[in-house]
Amino acid sequence: MLFRSTINVDAAQSILREEEGDSNGLVKASDFVHLRDTHWREVEDYIAKHVPRDGPAGSLDDMIWYQFGTGGKRVRAVIPMAIAQAVGTDLKEVMPFCATMELLHNATLVHADAQSRDRRRRGSQTLWVRYGLDQAINCGDGLLCVAQECLEGLQVSPSVMNRIRGHVSGHLLQIIREIG
Repeated sequence: MLFRSTINVDAAQSILREEEGDSNGLVKASDFVHLRDTHWREVEDYIAKHVPRDGPAGSLDDMIWYQFGTGGKRVRAVIPMAIAQAVGTDLKEVMPFCATMELLHNATLVHADAQSRDRRRRGSQTLWVRYGLDQAINCGDGLLCVAQECLEGLQVSPSVMNRIRGHVSGHLLQIIREIG
């Protein structure tokens, strides 16, 4: 998806169809739900290596886990899992990327909520309402930094890592331009 410059469910389904050699076969939503339900804890555990779960109230760690605790479909973490599974890659190898994608997504949500002053997301108070506007901006920035740390866990060559970083940064800038 990075090389195609499109990261979404349609792109993932297209790639999976190509890998299966079946232009009529679509990945069902239940397949994504199963992957999420089976492997989300592994993503959380990977993130916990960089963000302790028991940070003091009001700390960056506390805010990050509050944001994750509000739920969500976790699509950004599951799409790389589905692709890895389709091509026979061990899911443990892509956990750093899965964590990175979910962290980046949540960073954009925190910033967008603060910018638009949305008070609720996923049935909970948005981060800026709970912790204040300044802290929400700090948390969004912190999520971006943690995402970069997680990305470093990929076991790929330096040249591949540089290409991944370039694609991730380019797409993130595009998102920032769109919500700005």
